[in-house]
Amino acid sequence: MKAQRDPVFKEGYDGPQTAHQITPLEQEAFRAKGQFLQRRIHDAMLCLSSWDDHHLGGGSGWPAYVHEWSDLVGQEEVRQVTRAARFQPTSQQHSDALRTLQLLDGLRPIYQKVAFLRAIGEFYGGMSFAAIGERFGRTEAWAMRTYEVVLIVASRRAGVLSAAPRGHAVLVASVHAGGHRTFLTTARDVEGQLRVLKANNALAIEEAFALWVAGKPVAQRLAKHARKHLIGQVTHGSWHLVSPDSMCDLLVEEARRIAAPFEIEELKATGPSGPRLKLIRDSLLEGTAAEEWLADQAAGDHAEDPQM
Repeated sequence: MKAQRDPVFKEGYDGPQTAHQITPLEQEAFRAKGQFLQRRIHDAMLCLSSWDDHHLGGGSGWPAYVHEWSDLVGQEEVRQVTRAARFQPTSQQHSDALRTLQLLDGLRPIYQKVAFLRAIGEFYGGMSFAAIGERFGRTEAWAMRTYEVVLIVASRRAGVLSAAPRGHAVLVASVHAGGHRTFLTTARDVEGQLRVLKANNALAIEEAFALWVAGKPVAQRLAKHARKHLIGQVTHGSWHLVSPDSMCDLLVEEARRIAAPFEIEELKATGPSGPRLKLIRDSLLEGTAAEEWLADQAAGDHAEDPQM
């Protein structure tokens, strides 16, 4: 349990703090596609071990792995074997190493060290999860979970898994009747929920999207934030007198504020999807550039529309 409470990313790291949880639905893809990425990470760590100046993060950043295996086998024998079997990277492994290590950017050094020990343990022999856990005064289960976090973060950043775990979603759907009417709810089966919504409404759903997050509590928190700011625009039930774009803004704003990884998925509706949603989806981490572009577009549209 302690491993789950440990911070995963370094204090002060201002890069994207990729989700390190995995949902049951993602396990199959993780097992099927993660093996190749695991091989790349191990090769990158072995390349790192072959560089003479690989002390990342300071002089004590990486453990002196060759000289501390005397508890597994005879010390002199290990030194002789490991020196003779020094990893010799191919040109492809060498060129891919830094690119692969970028997938672990921002992780606390202890996570990178566990991956490092696992990689060299695989190559030289030894360094089980139990031995790695003991090295840090932790358990075997802690070492296994720490190593899994490394693989999950790398898998999300490499595109093997979705950028955010699809555990639960905030569903937003909109109709147009003299103005936007936008529906807001949380759901696990967004397709099923959308089908029900279409069947229960005479007006066609013109735009719909799901904002996927790690789990139901996060989805409910985002929805609560949006409802709080739209309390004066409620028409009935979960319908609001607001555009889906404004609803999306509120949800994204709160997700970023609480550092909750998310992913927006456009859902099939009877009408076309607005350009704003696509732009936000494609530019989630580009700051206010999307906002400025949209403001310019809106100003141009209004200037050309005689009714505005």
